[in-house]
Amino acid sequence: MREKLPLFIIILIGILPLFFIWTIEYLPFTDYPNHLVRANIIKLYEDSELYRKYFTVNFFNGPLPIPNIIFDLFATKLLPFIHVDTAGKIFLSLYVLLSLLSLLLLCREVNADTETVLLGYLPIIYGLFFNMALLNYIFSIPLVIFSITVLLKFQQKSKNSYIIIFIILLVLVYLSHLFSFFILSLILIFYSFFSLGKRKPLLYVLASFCFIAIVIYLMRDDFFMQQHPFGIKYKLHLLSLYFLSYPVNYVDYNLGMLILISYSLGLLWLLIRLILKNRKIFILILVLFIIYLLLPFSGTSGTLVDARILPFIVLLILISSGSKEKYKRVILVILFGIALSIKAYGSFVYYSAFLNNFPKVMGCIDKIEMRALLLPVVSMDESNINAYTHAWGYAVLKKDIIVPYIFAGKYQPLKYRHNLFAPSPLWGYNKTYDEPKAFWDNLKNTYDYVLIFGRNEKLKMAVEEIGYKAVCGTEISTLYERLET
Repeated sequence: MREKLPLFIIILIGILPLFFIWTIEYLPFTDYPNHLVRANIIKLYEDSELYRKYFTVNFFNGPLPIPNIIFDLFATKLLPFIHVDTAGKIFLSLYVLLSLLSLLLLCREVNADTETVLLGYLPIIYGLFFNMALLNYIFSIPLVIFSITVLLKFQQKSKNSYIIIFIILLVLVYLSHLFSFFILSLILIFYSFFSLGKRKPLLYVLASFCFIAIVIYLMRDDFFMQQHPFGIKYKLHLLSLYFLSYPVNYVDYNLGMLILISYSLGLLWLLIRLILKNRKIFILILVLFIIYLLLPFSGTSGTLVDARILPFIVLLILISSGSKEKYKRVILVILFGIALSIKAYGSFVYYSAFLNNFPKVMGCIDKIEMRALLLPVVSMDESNINAYTHAWGYAVLKKDIIVPYIFAGKYQPLKYRHNLFAPSPLWGYNKTYDEPKAFWDNLKNTYDYVLIFGRNEKLKMAVEEIGYKAVCGTEISTLYERLET
């Protein structure tokens, strides 16, 4: 019983945040409201004249389904009678539970130190991408872990049933996120050619198919779009931001460095042991890291390699080099425990501010007329920008309003029939607002309201000068209504 107690405690720590997810009305995760908005529009589309006027819905791109749609399918097809906010919370809960379960099964399969792996991976489960609410991507991670477990089972027992299960998981990973499908394809290719077991032609065929499919998809017309000109130096800098978690500055610099140092020391120790213990896995990790450094970075496109590769690298380090020696486990628990504790404290402080302020914002949103056109502008100079980036989504859900920044586009199931005139989503960060008169005329002629997050006084003055009046204000936001002319 004593040997099981540490694992029980770690699992309890892992599921504890679900209590807050289910007891908080407005979740402070960056992209989360936007995902809810898209799912809600898709769910109500056939019965809403307003949504049919502004949008089209299509889950296919030619004969193939669009990737990265697992949450849309979950919220609109599997749970059609549940409000999208409830579906979102169920989805987040499933992600956490499946992450823990997949890790338990994989640790059992590779005989890894379960307690150390779970504790070391909890900062990833609740890390950067969870707080950004990249719902489709994070859900794909436990599916990839399940897939690796099935591959290892197949190596041991060579039953075709495991290949069938793997193909089903492969399809689910594709529907969850294309990048994770790419990573799983690489792992499959590596496994099929370098596994210690006997050669299996079926794996060669499956691996080749995955590789060809991903290459064809990446050769689309927009493959060279949405890239940022950041080089290897920026990629290395991003590593520290990732392990500090998102938002990267929700704790002060000293505490942030303590998170980075403690977590990195734990990973570095395991990585050194891995070089000595399993060089083939180390080579795979090295290949993934080189891919991360060399391929184009994208902060907006799910098709290109960026920081999304890091959870898989950490996973491989943890499961391949965990130590069961008592004193070494104690050191790892201390290092990972420090990182997890500080991140938990920082998250609590950071998001408590959001929970205190956002009800006031919703009070302003109540002043917006139903089915109006709203331009939300995020212009925070302070560190609390991230939680409000898509917070306007709750206004869309409550008021059926139309905004120009809903997740929609060519490779997404929701598309605008006619794109609304709108400045860049980063427009609020500008230092000057000297756009031509035609720009301001288009803005005023398009939107009934402008909702500004932040204290950008220059932007507020510019909006007032073209004929908007502030009708509600809080420390965080100001709502402007267009004056009749």
